[in-house]
Amino acid sequence: MADAGGIIAPDDGPDGERFEWHDGQTMVRHHLKVVETAARHKVAVNPHEPIKDTGLRRTYPNWVSREGARGMEYQAWGEPGNGPSHVPTMIFTRMLSGPMDYTPGRILSKRPRWPGSGIDTGTAVSALCEVGGYAVIARKDKASEDWYVGGVTDEEARDILVDMSFLPEGTDYVATIWRDGDKADYRTTARHDIAIDSRTVKAVDKLPLRIAPGGGFAIRLTPAR
Repeated sequence: MADAGGIIAPDDGPDGERFEWHDGQTMVRHHLKVVETAARHKVAVNPHEPIKDTGLRRTYPNWVSREGARGMEYQAWGEPGNGPSHVPTMIFTRMLSGPMDYTPGRILSKRPRWPGSGIDTGTAVSALCEVGGYAVIARKDKASEDWYVGGVTDEEARDILVDMSFLPEGTDYVATIWRDGDKADYRTTARHDIAIDSRTVKAVDKLPLRIAPGGGFAIRLTPAR
């Protein structure tokens, strides 16, 4: 069975090659067969080019995630590619249906951009808190007391305060912060400029961070020893 983006080609029949829609019944049966077979062998599944999430991952917990989104490969061949508002939009749209696996990067192609860039400028301009503007998400590690915080913005630079009130009261945490450097900007070759900081925070703190245009940050929070 071959994948052709929006359609799939099942095994050739007596009349030759046959095409069906990607989310058609043939593909639904195929994915279920794969997930059920993997479950019997205790194998986790994270498919790309999947059928849409309908909640069946609760029946099959080994179906841990799926793509189902316009990924970073469109920076190589899409017309246009994904603009900076793409990721903060998907957080409020695609991710409503369940976990999403997203291609984190690509090898630079020969497509015309500006020198050294792998990201489109995009055209959407989003105001603060609107869908597609920016998002900040905190998640706790199930196996420890660690927390992780991630943030992303569109083409707008933002100065934000990360509210630490989700942390348990009375406990100091060491925050390791991967953030945009002072020169970071997705429109220039300095888009890779990164700074790594460390500081102690607690539940009453609001951590100030600047997000560069088209940028983001990641924080690991570990209880101070």
